[in-house]
Amino acid sequence: MTSQDKTRVTVDIYGTQYTLTGHTSPEYMRKVAAVVNEQMSKINSGSPRLDLPRLAVLAAVNVSDELMSMRLENERLQLEEIERKRLSELLKSERLKSAEEQGQLQSDLEVERAKSVKEKEQLQNRLDEQLSQLRDQHQKQLDNVRVKSEEVNKQHLSELEIERAKSEDMKLQHQNELDIELSKIEDMKLQHQSELDLELSKIEDMKLQHQSELDMERSKSEDMKQQHQSELDLERSKSLETSKQLLAEIEFERTKAAKEKEQLKSEMDNQISQLREQHQKQLENIRAKSEETKRQHESELVLERKKSAEAKAKLESELESQRLQATAQLEQALHVNEQLQSDQKAESQRYAEQLAQVQHELEERVLQERSRAAAEHEQAKKQWLTELQEERNSTASQLEQLKLQQQDELELERALAEEQLNEVKIELQREFEQERSVEGERLDQVKAQLHAEHNRELEQLAHQLELSKANGLKLEEKARIEERNLHGEKVAKLEQAWQTKEAELFAINSELEETIALLTRASEDQQRTVIEQHEMMQAVGEQNAEQLRVQIEAREKAERELSELKQVLHELGETESSSRDIVQQLRAELNSAQLEGRAATERIAALELQLAELGEVESGLREAAEQAKRELEAAHAEAAAVGASVAADDAEEQVVALREELEAVKREHASLTSEYAKLQSEYNEWIDLLENS
Repeated sequence: MTSQDKTRVTVDIYGTQYTLTGHTSPEYMRKVAAVVNEQMSKINSGSPRLDLPRLAVLAAVNVSDELMSMRLENERLQLEEIERKRLSELLKSERLKSAEEQGQLQSDLEVERAKSVKEKEQLQNRLDEQLSQLRDQHQKQLDNVRVKSEEVNKQHLSELEIERAKSEDMKLQHQNELDIELSKIEDMKLQHQSELDLELSKIEDMKLQHQSELDMERSKSEDMKQQHQSELDLERSKSLETSKQLLAEIEFERTKAAKEKEQLKSEMDNQISQLREQHQKQLENIRAKSEETKRQHESELVLERKKSAEAKAKLESELESQRLQATAQLEQALHVNEQLQSDQKAESQRYAEQLAQVQHELEERVLQERSRAAAEHEQAKKQWLTELQEERNSTASQLEQLKLQQQDELELERALAEEQLNEVKIELQREFEQERSVEGERLDQVKAQLHAEHNRELEQLAHQLELSKANGLKLEEKARIEERNLHGEKVAKLEQAWQTKEAELFAINSELEETIALLTRASEDQQRTVIEQHEMMQAVGEQNAEQLRVQIEAREKAERELSELKQVLHELGETESSSRDIVQQLRAELNSAQLEGRAATERIAALELQLAELGEVESGLREAAEQAKRELEAAHAEAAAVGASVAADDAEEQVVALREELEAVKREHASLTSEYAKLQSEYNEWIDLLENS
């Protein structure tokens, strides 16, 4: 190559222009000059007093040092490349050996897997045998429980028949008592009617007697007769007005009692509807909680599957990384074949241990999940039973409060009836006193009139005496004797009439008191009958609750047996497929438990419905007691009407009203009988439901 082919480049090195000539590219030559300039500038920055030749020498030394280092590094790299090629050839040969050993290990692993499959089949056969034995045992226990349940149901049916017979006897007894009371009331009505007729006949006799006396005295005192007749008419009108007023008050009390009955019935219906709505809401909450628990368990099972898949993938990745690590170790330690084999055996053993550990972790997770699900189910069941017991206690307390409230109302109404009776007695006594005072005043007036008439007669006789002195003394003596006799006879007759009337009034008052006492005792007997029927129905409800508790205990026993079966399955499940079987079995058992929970919820709903219907029957009995109380008030009203001397037409109207009330009592009895038949049919349906379940 000539000098013309060389490359010339002018460069700047440490402030001086140099022309470089070479066979490389200008860019390369500029980079070389830049390196020299950089070295000189670096040295100058460290030693600024050095002159240019020294700077150049030191820069050449530094560049030479870097050149030598690069040459040594290049030689080392060349040697490493040669060694790498040699090791690559050796690695290929070792990989072939490793593949052969891997095939051998794979065949050994297949043999072990076959043995494991056989052992698994044997364990599965034993498990199937144990499961069949457990199923047979469980079936026997279920048969025993079913037989016991049938015996209990038969016993309960027999007791129900006995209670039904008792109820029929009580109904007949109650009907007989009502008939007896009605016959007594009819007898009392007839007796009172006869007494009224007797009283009217006595009054007529007295009227005739008084009329005869008035006829005898008509010639003497026509004005006095007219005045006495007007007073009698006024007294009759007052008596009729008083009786009409009493009848109006009685009718007002009847309408008021009917309104109170309707109001009480509507309040009871509202309370029963509220209790039903509250029970329905609680049952819906329990169902929602059960569904939510089911969804939560399913989501947890899905999550557990995902975790199992992730663990499996992680295990496979770890196995892959371990396999790569073993390959790297083989590449790093090719000169030790024995160590490689031992490392492979150690890796295989560690792989087996890790696989067993992962399976154990999966089993522990499944066991924990199962125990947690069982604990949640047990907690939900306890909470449900607690809420059921609280609701039952609340219902019993409410029934007890209603019973106490009804007793208080009965006592209050009885006190009001007694107070009204006392007021009627006081009013009758006051009217009697007023009438006696009026009659006394009238008697005094009659006496005064008679005395005045006799005085006038005496004056006439005295005038005649003056005219006839001869017969004066005889006529005067005769007049005095006649006056005394006439005055004494009239006074004796009036006093005898008042004594007779007073004795009759006292007799009527005593009869009224006896009638009121009799009706009060009948009302108390009827109230005791209602309380006894309520206690009997409450005992039936407690017996139903006891049967429900026995069924719940049987279900808990079955669940414990299922948990023992789960434990056996857990001990035998060693592989991933067995874990999946256990999870599926847990899901099936969970569904079965939920179905049993729903069945128990339905049975409880039926029991609550029956309790509500028993409450309705109790309200019907309470209405019957109120009807009896109204009959007592009607009898009081009749007694007051009799005490006030009501006319015969009013008494006949009262008889018609009592007959209408008797028809109302009969209709109420028929309604009560139909309600009892309805309760009987629903109870039989509940028994059939229990037998079918």
